[in-house]
Formats: sequence, structure tokens, C-alpha cells
Amino acid sequence: MVFPEAVGPIVKGWRNPDDWVGKNVGVVDNAKERLAKAVRPRGTRKSKPREYHERDSIQIAENIAANGSLASFANGVRTTTVGGSKRQTRCASLERFRLKVLSLPKS
Repeated sequence: MVFPEAVGPIVKGWRNPDDWVGKNVGVVDNAKERLAKAVRPRGTRKSKPREYHERDSIQIAENIAANGSLASFANGVRTTTVGGSKRQTRCASLERFRLKVLSLPKS
């Protein structure tokens, strides 16, 4: 939800779930279910893409790492420009996770 551009490319026909850009995504109830619904294309289509599965999170993480998006998230906030205006997406739980990862000993 913090990096919607990393989600849409996973499956042909999914859309980038940008519904939460500029919001506090750390308080979204039933986040996995809401994400699964958000990737579905809007409008009617004859053939629908497959549903989101939790195992897709691995490829989403790989996309985030590959496109360098993680660097755009710090101090619990990611600033994204949408339609010419800047929006701040917040996620305290991702920030706690990020800090834990950064504190791991280097091998």
C-alpha cells in the first residue's frame, strides 16, 4: 500500500492500488483483503486477472528492492507526487520493520 507501483506489474491486468497514497496505511483494517480487492481492475472486463495471494508479497518486495523505492520511505513517511501535488503516505509498522532491518549486524 505504501509502494503501489510495485504491485500492479505482478500480474497482467492488475492495477496499481494507489487508493491509499497520502493516507496512514498503518491503520487499515483487513489490509490483505483490502489490497486483494484494490488490485482488481475498475470497470467491467471479460476476463479478470487472477486474485492476489499472500505469496505475491515476495515478488512485491522484490519489485520494491529492484526499483529503489525503499529509499523513498524514511521516518515513517513516503512522499509521492500525484497530479502535481505531493502526498505523504504514512506507515508506522513499516518504519519499525525498516529500523529493525537496518540495525541487523552486517555480515
